[in-house]
Amino acid sequence: MTHARVFDPRGRVLITHSRVCDRRWRVLITHSRVFDRRPRVLITHARVSNPRR
Repeated sequence: MTHARVFDPRGRVLITHSRVCDRRWRVLITHSRVFDRRPRVLITHARVSNPRR
């Protein structure tokens, strides 16, 4: 199980799962240059037939 949890000083938690182990959670980090350089985290739940390949 490889779970990388990154804690930002702002109080944001970035959870990234390895595609090899589990493809359940997809974490997309995009920086919005409109307001400021704040990392935007989008978490989408992907439906996978086999959770463990």
